[in-house]
Amino acid sequence: MRQGTAADVNESLKQGGRSVGGSAARNRLRATLVAGEVALAFVLLIGAGLMVGMFQKMLSVELGYDPASVLSGQITLSGGEYRKPARIAGFYEAVLRNLSHRPEVQGAAASGGLGRARAMSVEGRGQPRSGELRPDIHSISPQYLQTMKLPLVKGRWISDQDGADSQRVVVLSASVARQYWPESDPIGQRINLGTREPWLTVVGVVGDINDWFFGKPMPAAYVSYQQFPDASMHVLVRTSHDPHAVAGALRLEAQAVDRQQPVYNIHTLQQQMDDDTSGVRIAARMMMVYAVIALLLAVTGIYSISAFFVAQRTREIGVRMSLGATRQAIMKMVLSQSCTVSGIGILIGLPLAILMTLAMSRALYDIVSVQPVMFLSIMTVLGLLAVLAGYIPAHRASRVDPMVALRHE
Repeated sequence: MRQGTAADVNESLKQGGRSVGGSAARNRLRATLVAGEVALAFVLLIGAGLMVGMFQKMLSVELGYDPASVLSGQITLSGGEYRKPARIAGFYEAVLRNLSHRPEVQGAAASGGLGRARAMSVEGRGQPRSGELRPDIHSISPQYLQTMKLPLVKGRWISDQDGADSQRVVVLSASVARQYWPESDPIGQRINLGTREPWLTVVGVVGDINDWFFGKPMPAAYVSYQQFPDASMHVLVRTSHDPHAVAGALRLEAQAVDRQQPVYNIHTLQQQMDDDTSGVRIAARMMMVYAVIALLLAVTGIYSISAFFVAQRTREIGVRMSLGATRQAIMKMVLSQSCTVSGIGILIGLPLAILMTLAMSRALYDIVSVQPVMFLSIMTVLGLLAVLAGYIPAHRASRVDPMVALRHE
């Protein structure tokens, strides 16, 4: 009786071995596909983490000014009468004066871009060297400092007394002052920005406005709009109410000065910031969606291959249990299959994720960097999900009745 039983057991194991061996190539293909899904999920999860981290870092950048409750509208003066600098300055001065008299307006200012300085020469230092910092030149009104809430570091801000017939003055951002006067006081120094006016006297230093993407200071030089009038300027209005509510007042006051000059491109500074960051926000969301889909596919694949493994080797499991194998041993055998597949997938995805991170860090210097904690966290999550996906088939395998398994075809 014992010999017959032993012969049956040996025959069952041989048949199980032939069955498993006959489909080994297909099993390897399935395992390879699932490992590829795990690798893809790992890479996409790392990419999503980097994008979300980059977006959060951008949102936490200290801009250097307060964009809340500020409305911006652009005016480009047209007509022969505005060929004279005095007429340009007079128009914006009248508009700002009218706006400032409104009770809902806390501050009104004008700002125009005159481009980047062609060169920046400091009196007494000779010709500027190539590669030195060249600030962007902004033609602004005296109320710009208060409207934008820029901090005054030293000296004074541009005032109403800095008119067309007064001494030409300039206010520099802190990064420019540090670059050219690291150990001395820039106040009173004279510089040339490559403009028609040869020399400008530095009267003040203000805080930097930082680039929202890289978080780095944007070097700037501020000159009086009365001394350097610009026909196309942004009128900025700070209010204690909803900034959109003063859009009508901005149009009304501009038309009160000259009906032929429309106000266009009206938006809040916060809206502009949201529009600027929308691309990164959408990319982060899409990467997260793709990562979640890839993760679900990987978990489903691990579950499927574990379930197939159990179904394929049900007879062998019954034989092992009839020979005394414990349920824990059977669960360990099945779980090792899912853990091996997920481990291979992670090993494949790890170098790809590192290469992707390095490529992003080169393109986005100081924004993206390799984060070991994030890598370890995602590896841990994938490992736990692999165990969870393999647990159900493993638990089912450990509950197999040996007699039923031995009759399984």
